Amino acid sequence: MTASAQWRRKRGGNDERGMYLQKAVRELKTVNVSDIIEYPTALGRRCAMLDAYGIDSYSDNEETITVALLESAANPDNLDICRTKCGCSAFYNAFLRGETPFMEKDSIRLSEWGGKYVVTEGKHRVCMAKRMGVKTILALVAQSNDGGFLPLPDVPNPGEFQATHSLNRGVRNGDAFLLWVRNTRAIDTFFDTPLLITESCCTDGEFVEVVSGVQYQVALSKVSILPFQSRKTKIDVKVVISEKHEVTGIWLMKVSMKKFEAPNRILLADVKTLYRKGCWKARHASTTIFFGGCGGQIPASQWQQKACTK
Repeated sequence: MTASAQWRRKRGGNDERGMYLQKAVRELKTVNVSDIIEYPTALGRRCAMLDAYGIDSYSDNEETITVALLESAANPDNLDICRTKCGCSAFYNAFLRGETPFMEKDSIRLSEWGGKYVVTEGKHRVCMAKRMGVKTILALVAQSNDGGFLPLPDVPNPGEFQATHSLNRGVRNGDAFLLWVRNTRAIDTFFDTPLLITESCCTDGEFVEVVSGVQYQVALSKVSILPFQSRKTKIDVKVVISEKHEVTGIWLMKVSMKKFEAPNRILLADVKTLYRKGCWKARHASTTIFFGGCGGQIPASQWQQKACTK
């Protein structure tokens, strides 16, 4: 073990889902499988069930994998695929004997927050336990101190959404949309960070498709305030989300532009959600969005990098 690994083990550190572990000390516990909040999706290329659905764990998004796992688990006959066509047969037989597989050599590891768990090691075994309806398993459990892995509820209200705000001499009034489309081959603008849709996204009144079933339109117009005075810019935005959109993470929010007055940043937890579907977690709601007035949106990570270079 390297010196840095030993330090992380003593002091705690980030696991693969971005959770900070208070302590590296793990406690052996009997855990209710129903309290493990979701099917593990990082199953690699060893999962015969995903192969049967034509899914690649490395290239397909988390939402697509989750849908396949849930749909396949609903059919008990699919358990034969797990039992006979991949290395999970040993897990199946151990669970039938009332044992948790390979606890002595390679224990299942979980992270816990508020009585809920997420898998950090032993994903295939947990997947099999869920499919078989196993009630409890043995696992080594570490405490997380942020609950960032907890899922956010869906807000399944598809339809057409409209927002309007104005810009006059650097002052904005009205509402705008934040649109986040993740884990997809969507146009780059919407990838990895929520986008504040303003005049920089102008489409000249034409609809632009982000992914199948999600499109937006931005139209600009000049409005006179008083005779012989400057005219303000009016930004009209429409976002249309179909009920049968592409299977991916989609989150649409409405925000008052007044919220971006000094210090020019907001948390997603502080805005109104209009539509949300997909594998969104509590950590996503802690994302900070910066907006540079007339200069447009700056993702938090880039903002911090720029600040460090000044």
